[in-house]
Amino acid sequence: MVTHGLPTKCMLAIVAAVALLLLAVTLQTSSAKTPDGMPPSEEEVCSALHGAAFGLCNAYCEAQDCDVHPRPSCAVLRRNFARVTGSPVFPCDPFCGDGIVNQRTEECDPPGSDCADGRTCQMDCTCPESACGDGILDPGEDCDPPGEVCPNAAPRTCRADCTCPEPSCGDGIIDPGEQCDPPNSACAGGFCSTTCICIPTTG
Repeated sequence: MVTHGLPTKCMLAIVAAVALLLLAVTLQTSSAKTPDGMPPSEEEVCSALHGAAFGLCNAYCEAQDCDVHPRPSCAVLRRNFARVTGSPVFPCDPFCGDGIVNQRTEECDPPGSDCADGRTCQMDCTCPESACGDGILDPGEDCDPPGEVCPNAAPRTCRADCTCPEPSCGDGIIDPGEQCDPPNSACAGGFCSTTCICIPTTG
């Protein structure tokens, strides 16, 4: 049998080829992935929006992944999103407080978490500079905070500049090499000299 001049087997082969082509296109479309490797159907970052806002968000955050792959069209989408919603910030935009250090200005995230040096992350997602009085012993400091007992020079007290006083005769503390302190005080069998040596009393 011949249909329109073509053998039936040939027609069936053509139909089968077209069907396979359509199936391949359909599968490719359904599994198409955005630049971040996630199919749009599996992303939910825009699910709280509706109407035009949802469409713009879907294009920005999912179809083009503008948050990780910026391009000129992203700026257009942002302007239109601002007109529709009143805010230029998309749900997928990184921000201080999202728990991820993902901006050049961020040193930590979220605020209140620990910085690498033990300080507390500030509200702008930066770590405070080291300073005398913050309670953390930094290079160049003998102690911190001021007023506390020096860790390696007890019972001396940490000074306002986070240094510990040097041992000296007259500071009231008997240090190695001293027999007494302060001078002119009583000591075992005598009195304390100006060099913190105990001098026996005669007589």
